[in-house]
Amino acid sequence: MPDPERVAIYCRVSTDEQAERQTIENQLDACRGYCASHELEVVAEFRDEGVSGSVPLGDRLEGSRLLAMAGSGLFSRVAVHRLDRLARDHVEASLAYRRLKALGAPVVSVTETFDDSPAGRLMFNMIVSFAEFEKDLIRERTMMGRLRRVKGGKYQASRAPYGYTYNQEAGQLEPHLENAVIVRLMYEWACEGAGLKIIALRLEEKGIPPPSAAYAKGRSAWGWHLTTVHKILTAPRYIGKSTYGGEPMTCPALVDEEIFVAVQHGLKQRKRDSPRNTQHFYLLQHLVYCRHCGGRYVARTVIHKNGPVTIYACRQRTVYGPKAGHVGIHWRWHGSELEAPVKHYILRAWADPDYVEREVDAWREQWERSVLEQGDREAATQARWDQLDQEELRVLEWARKGYIDEWQMLLQVGAVRTARDNLVDELAQPPADENPTPMRLRLMYGFVKSLKSFRQYLRSISQEDTWAEYLEATLSSLRAPPDVIGEALRVSIQALIERIWVEDDGLVTIEGAIPSLPAGEGT
Repeated sequence: MPDPERVAIYCRVSTDEQAERQTIENQLDACRGYCASHELEVVAEFRDEGVSGSVPLGDRLEGSRLLAMAGSGLFSRVAVHRLDRLARDHVEASLAYRRLKALGAPVVSVTETFDDSPAGRLMFNMIVSFAEFEKDLIRERTMMGRLRRVKGGKYQASRAPYGYTYNQEAGQLEPHLENAVIVRLMYEWACEGAGLKIIALRLEEKGIPPPSAAYAKGRSAWGWHLTTVHKILTAPRYIGKSTYGGEPMTCPALVDEEIFVAVQHGLKQRKRDSPRNTQHFYLLQHLVYCRHCGGRYVARTVIHKNGPVTIYACRQRTVYGPKAGHVGIHWRWHGSELEAPVKHYILRAWADPDYVEREVDAWREQWERSVLEQGDREAATQARWDQLDQEELRVLEWARKGYIDEWQMLLQVGAVRTARDNLVDELAQPPADENPTPMRLRLMYGFVKSLKSFRQYLRSISQEDTWAEYLEATLSSLRAPPDVIGEALRVSIQALIERIWVEDDGLVTIEGAIPSLPAGEGT
């Protein structure tokens, strides 16, 4: 009597809940019964629990083991309960099927019939196409149901964010009695100037469990990671603003919007002035760019006989030497050569806050128009996405009717999906309320308000005064140490200037919300 043919069983469920309900055991029982009735010897079983059918077989834990063992000769077939256990995507299912067949372990479904004949391949295509269609229907129905909940005033999330609890009856978030206090404390520390690392260390020292501890399910939870702290400090939900699928979701605010904006500004400033980026503070650090190559200028301190001197140099030219080009171009500048025109630019802004306010208003209007245009582009992108979906369904229908063979179908579907993947970045653009421009506008309007409070004093300074005399007069009037003026300069630069270009001829072009400043008082 010949030895029975040896087979391996592969099973998969999409969620942990399905695994807990023993759904995967039902698949195993059906496969074992099929093998027993056909006198097949089961030599291995592979179980992927909580793995989506959209994940390629080789990227799954048990799926990768199955592929690794398929070429060893241990088994000559792979039994699955249904083909959609391999994948719910037509292309991925076809690739997995072909790969296992090439390794000498073709797939057999215990509930579906197909073979390598033309009719069998057509049946295979129909089975996996319907599986993908079912997946898309499930996703569409799920998304529509969630959006209906959101439009009905419910909060949609897989789990309550840190600082909240979920009220099942009301379908709303409510502040967590203890964690909401921790969130407010984190924002308070951030407003005081504490960085992500300091905040994480303070939380660890106080013995406060991290968010992961709530759903670790017995596993060792990670501590307060810097990424976790950053997500909490930058999530708009903590000021009552949250969205799902583009629809706003209501949730209680845990911190004031003013504090939230101040924290975002502080995080951005700390990133710019991080010691990892520079060992010293320079007035124009991270702002100067080379017009010739587009690269950023880097600053460093050079010790001369008269003391330390700031030097700005094109990074491309510094790192790559003459092969970076810049022939006949001055790419290394004394600090005062670049800082002087910027200081005069700031002086003009200090002397005429009304002009600055008008320019900020114009910039705000331009940004609002760009938001509307972005909405039009998103609508066009979504229409193109829908068109590609229809095109893919059309190709699958052609394959089902035999107008094109399987290889042509795979090529055309692959081309459609490549085009659709290219649209993902466009669809993933942040909404207008996540754009940094509103925060920058608030910063500049606050800056203009401060300028107006000093209008009378600024107008008392003669426009013939030099920069040094201006500083001296300001110091004597305000009785302030020099670092106060330096801080005023830094705040002004941050509010008004986005980028400084060094042109090929050495001229400096300042790029920001204010395109130009009138010559006049304070220049």
